[in-house]
Amino acid sequence: MNIEASLRERILILDGAMGTKIQSLGLTAESYHQGALKEWPVSLVGNNDVLCLTAPEVIRTIHEQYIEAGADIIATNTFSANRISQKEYGLEEQAREMALAGARIARQAADHALTTHLSPLTSKRPMRTIDLIVIHCSATRCDRRFSLEDLIACHDARTKKIPAFRLGFALQDGLEPTTP
Repeated sequence: MNIEASLRERILILDGAMGTKIQSLGLTAESYHQGALKEWPVSLVGNNDVLCLTAPEVIRTIHEQYIEAGADIIATNTFSANRISQKEYGLEEQAREMALAGARIARQAADHALTTHLSPLTSKRPMRTIDLIVIHCSATRCDRRFSLEDLIACHDARTKKIPAFRLGFALQDGLEPTTP
């Protein structure tokens, strides 16, 4: 059943605020600095998308908690996994890997729910994943000046991964205006 047909039948529930849930865990700097990023010269604390690379089990657990609570749709933890937003951390080159990891984790959580009936509700309805595409920067560390071409390239890089992970659709959220 496609999303339009599902929406004709009932209201679909989107998962909750990933960033708020991550903050509530009280993660230490070590969670953000693991593996290849262990000695990263810039603090990655607060860069929740990097957790897809450094602490994927944390992100998957959060997805599973939302599914267990009844979410029909889970969003990837890729709010700012793009070259523009990751510039403030010096992680432009890792943005694609981050976005792919976020998609993979969300899809794995959805597939796990379908095969194990994680929620009594999921056994009777399909699990959907969406890719949350946002261009977001901290005003204190990102100059926020990017061209329309940069924005298009950023979206193109993100949306090309959707079919590979059977993500249902892309949702543009929170594009912030730039200052000339």
